Parts: sequence; structure tokens; C-alpha cells
Amino acid sequence: MYAGPSLIHKWFSTIQMIDALSKRSKEAEAAFLNVYKRLIDVPDPVPALDLGQQLQLKVQRMHDIETENQKLRETLEEYNKEFAEVKNQETLALEKEQQLQNDYAEKERKLQEAQESLSSRLDEAEHKSHSLQSALDSTQAELFDLKSKYDEETTANGFEKRTSSPVSSPGVVLGVVSDLIVYLGSRATVSVSSPHSRKPGLLALFVCVREIDGHGSQSGDWEEACRVALAVVKQG
Repeated sequence: MYAGPSLIHKWFSTIQMIDALSKRSKEAEAAFLNVYKRLIDVPDPVPALDLGQQLQLKVQRMHDIETENQKLRETLEEYNKEFAEVKNQETLALEKEQQLQNDYAEKERKLQEAQESLSSRLDEAEHKSHSLQSALDSTQAELFDLKSKYDEETTANGFEKRTSSPVSSPGVVLGVVSDLIVYLGSRATVSVSSPHSRKPGLLALFVCVREIDGHGSQSGDWEEACRVALAVVKQG
């Protein structure tokens, strides 16, 4: 069978195409083998990827820690400011307390001085009061002594005047006795320790005895007066 030129041309074209494909296949196989040889010497990337992932996690954690540390530093700074304020307030409180203690000590010292001064003034006033009371008692005693002497002298002078005249009636004698009793009654309130408390009675007795001795048998009334005076003196 005879093939035409077109068929031969197609056949040669097909052969050339097959040769080109074979050549390209061999070149691709050679390139693949070359790449494979290069890749077979490369270490396994999985550990490196794991390490990279771990490093990335560490970096993220460090970033989080840094953020947290920044917040902690800010919080610590705020705490330091508050602590400084509290410390300042504590210092002011201590100074105020010390000032109050000093003021209290000063007031207590002044109060102690005032109490001591008042106590000294009270002691001085009490001493003056005792001195004045002693002087008053002494003055009253002297006045009482002078009054007693004056009363005794007045009574003695009165008795002497009455007894110097003649007794004309029992009424005069009874008047003298009555005066004696009244006087001795007023003297009953006088302290027995007074040296002149019994002298009026003794003086009256002396006057009675003298009148009895001067009038003799007419001295009955004077004897009765003496007995009354003696009884009053004994009761005093």
C-alpha cells in the first residue's frame, strides 16, 4: 500500500514529538532526582517547626508577662504613693500625739503648781486662822479676867457700902443676901478653873463674919446670910 507524502510527514512529526516528550521526560526525571538528592540531605523540619511554635508561645507568654508586669509596676507605684501618704499622715499623727502629750504635761505641771500654791496659801491661811484664834482666845480670856476682877471689885465695894451702915431692919439684910445669891447665880456659868470664880462667895462670907463680930447679939440676920452664902459657895 502506498502512503502519500502527507502521511509520511505526519508520521515523522509524531516521531519527533515522541522523541521530544521522551527527552523532556528524561530531563524532568533527572531534575526530580537532583531535587530529591538535595532534599534527602535536608534534616527533618518537624522538630524545627515544633521549636518555632514553642518559641512563638514563649514570646507570646513573655509579652503577656511584660504586660502584666507593666500593670503591676503601675499598681506598685500607686501603692507607693498611698504608702507615702499614709507615712506622711502617720508622721503627722505622731507629731500631733507628741504635741498633745507636751500640752498635757504642761497643763499637768501648771495644775500641780496651782495645787501646790493653793495648798501653801491654805496652809498659810490656816496658820493665820489658828494664830488669830489663839489671839482671840487670849484676848477673850484677858477681857474675861478683867471683867471678873471688875465685877469682884464692884461687888466688894457694894457690900462694903451696905455693911458699913448700921443694920436697921431684917429687910436690908435680906436684900444683901438676895444680891449675893443673884450674883453667885450669874457666876455659876463661869469655869471652875478661873482663879476668881469663888472669890465673891468668900468675900461675902468674910463680910458676914465681920458684921457678926461687930454687931454682937444683933447679928442673927447676918448669921443666916452667911449660912446662905456658904451653901451657895459650896454648891458652886
